[in-house]
Amino acid sequence: MMRRVGALLSLALVLGFVYFGLTYIFGAWERDSSDAHGEARREFMAALPESDCLVADEISDVAEEWGWETREETGFGWCVAPVGVARWLRVTVEPALPFSTADENAAFFAFDAAGCSVPWRYGSGAGTTCPD
Repeated sequence: MMRRVGALLSLALVLGFVYFGLTYIFGAWERDSSDAHGEARREFMAALPESDCLVADEISDVAEEWGWETREETGFGWCVAPVGVARWLRVTVEPALPFSTADENAAFFAFDAAGCSVPWRYGSGAGTTCPD
């Protein structure tokens, strides 16, 4: 009987150490990665030149300095506003978010017909690419 109680207590102790050890090791990992991603994104946005007409080449130049990939995004199928965006640019933000998709790790920039960056947002309904 005492052996059984001792074995159960030992097992509980080992499981407790394993749980707290894994929590300690991996608990901050995701948060730290997310914080680093958000900080890198904010620093990148701050590094972009201030301009009344920020163009894709200026954004691409900064991304290249940072060692980040850029590409023109075609067939952007999400519901967004405003309607009439002429061009999209994708910038891959590093470090990547943990357990995320390529789209979640990218910053997307929209440009009007004149080639100037325009603010955009996800949305549906009137004034968006998904009016219904």
